[in-house]
Amino acid sequence: HIKQHQKSIEIFEQAFATIKQSTGISDIAEIVKIFVHLESRNYSLLTYVNHMNREIEALEGQKRARQEGEWSLKRKEESAEKSRKYALGDMQQKLRSIQLATEDDREACEEHRGVLHHVLPLVAQVAKHLDLESQRLRHASKDENREFPQKPSDELRV
Repeated sequence: HIKQHQKSIEIFEQAFATIKQSTGISDIAEIVKIFVHLESRNYSLLTYVNHMNREIEALEGQKRARQEGEWSLKRKEESAEKSRKYALGDMQQKLRSIQLATEDDREACEEHRGVLHHVLPLVAQVAKHLDLESQRLRHASKDENREFPQKPSDELRV
């Protein structure tokens, strides 16, 4: 055990001799003071590095939160855009359907107008013929109690 202490003392004495030769300082108290000062400085630097690491972690957390917020917003915008496109497509489809139905109705209206223009002269002829026939029957009839309309074509116009 003593040999081990002597060995340690030899190592310390060699280290001191190396420090003395390298620095030119021969006072052990001065060397201890320098080591204490350097240790204090290293501790301050370590504290500063730890503080900076905590700040970096906090900033990275804020960055992640912002990215997640941006991704969430992007997903919401994409979803809203899909909904808008779907609604727009649905409205466009309804509009096309209404336009086609309107066109069909216009075509049917034109067909009916054509039929009406074709039939109207025939109806007018029938009404004229009925007027003439009514007048003939009135003159031929001696029964004055019998009531005939003055103009049957007036009844057709109702």
